[in-house]
Amino acid sequence: MADHPLVSVITPTHNRAGLIGRAIKSVQNQTHQDWEHIIIDDASTDDTEAVVRAFQESDDRIVYIKHPENRNGAAARNTGIRAAKGDYVAFLDSDDEFHPETLAKQLAVFESSDLENLGLVTCGRREVGPGGSEAIKLPKRRGWVRQDVLGTAPRTGNIGIVHIGFMMKRNSEPIMFDERLAAFQDWDFLARATAKYQLDYVPEPLLIVNVQGERVHSAKNVASASEILIEKHSQETPPDGNLLQREHLRAAGAYFEIGLKRKSLRHVWSGIKTNPKAWRHYHRLALSAFGLDPTLSLGVMVRMPLHRLLRTPAPSTK
Repeated sequence: MADHPLVSVITPTHNRAGLIGRAIKSVQNQTHQDWEHIIIDDASTDDTEAVVRAFQESDDRIVYIKHPENRNGAAARNTGIRAAKGDYVAFLDSDDEFHPETLAKQLAVFESSDLENLGLVTCGRREVGPGGSEAIKLPKRRGWVRQDVLGTAPRTGNIGIVHIGFMMKRNSEPIMFDERLAAFQDWDFLARATAKYQLDYVPEPLLIVNVQGERVHSAKNVASASEILIEKHSQETPPDGNLLQREHLRAAGAYFEIGLKRKSLRHVWSGIKTNPKAWRHYHRLALSAFGLDPTLSLGVMVRMPLHRLLRTPAPSTK
């Protein structure tokens, strides 16, 4: 590794004028000062551009790129990857922050790790809630971790692995984000990246995640993303039955919430067929057949009042 490798920090943003400055300052405060900060504005309509331009006036390491129309976070990150000039690429969301030693300590792992095919380094994170509450989450897996990634639901994260705050080596054929996905983009990226590279980590909370309420995807986006993930992972040899079942059931719940009960039922049935030995999910088929929420577990059903069990989703338009 070069004595002073250049790190390209990529930050996608959209209408974050009040928050983007905090992220920029956290990059400027790094002990490793050989960086460029590429900020991709995904067609903001607030003062995000003015805020970033003000930082640019005194720091030419900050690169500002604006999409003429909103495309989504995956497209913004891909724009940043294409523009990157660094030996390494790191990712930082516009509402989060780096610890001052984030880049230095991740680079140190690239230098000292005993993993022969190392391509990704992650770290722990400190989640700060709106009331000042804090939670520390540290990674626990290293090496070939793809099965760990696949075995954990995208929404919940995977022991500190599935988060966008990681660093990767930049090469001539970079792994890109799937721009079709309206949800779970980072999970899908790492599922593919960890099939190609080993992962290591810094066992410290070097990423500060500012949680402004729960980050929840719309049911429409969840359904669309699950359909795409089902298509992609069905083509693997052999396909992962647990993963496919999970995505079918996730899609079933999303379609139920939208009001598309027939689509919900079809996904419940497909999910059971992909992994018929998982008997604990068979009750979901009965729930869906009677027009009830297929995401309910047996334990929840026992405790739930009848009027909530029989709730109806929004009326279908299809």
